[in-house]
Amino acid sequence: MIDRLHIPEMGALWSEETKFQKWLDVEIAVCEVHAEMGTIPREAVAEIKARASFSVARINEDRRRPQITMSSPLPLISPNR
Repeated sequence: MIDRLHIPEMGALWSEETKFQKWLDVEIAVCEVHAEMGTIPREAVAEIKARASFSVARINEDRRRPQITMSSPLPLISPNR
């Protein structure tokens, strides 16, 4: 969002903090449904709610690290094959 074009309330609505909090809320809601279905223990939901947290700074730090994936083509083109 362009800083000069938004009011603080709208900026807060579209912030990274709000986005990740909404994602966490959805994940907790999914856990609650699983508990109702019996696929996870009800006690686990309380512990998940108590321990679930995030840090935007840590997420951004992780984003800056190079990602290593299992889909890298390098093993397929290695000269040592």
